[in-house]
Amino acid sequence: MATNKQNQENLSGPRADNRLGVRGVSLTRTGKYKAKVGHNGEVIEVGTFDSLEEADLAVRAKRNELFTHNILDRKTA
Repeated sequence: MATNKQNQENLSGPRADNRLGVRGVSLTRTGKYKAKVGHNGEVIEVGTFDSLEEADLAVRAKRNELFTHNILDRKTA
């Protein structure tokens, strides 16, 4: 049986309302990409990036650093 922490870390993809299709990345009003990770009830700001690809790589790296149960990110990293 998985814990709530394990389930949150091992999500299969972005939320249904995520328009970019990248977990943890949103578009700012200035056209930049903001990356953030939720961990232990806190939101950790990873940074703001010029491209979606940069933001995706950064948010995956941060999840790999913080999470112990993120199987999907570890496969594609």
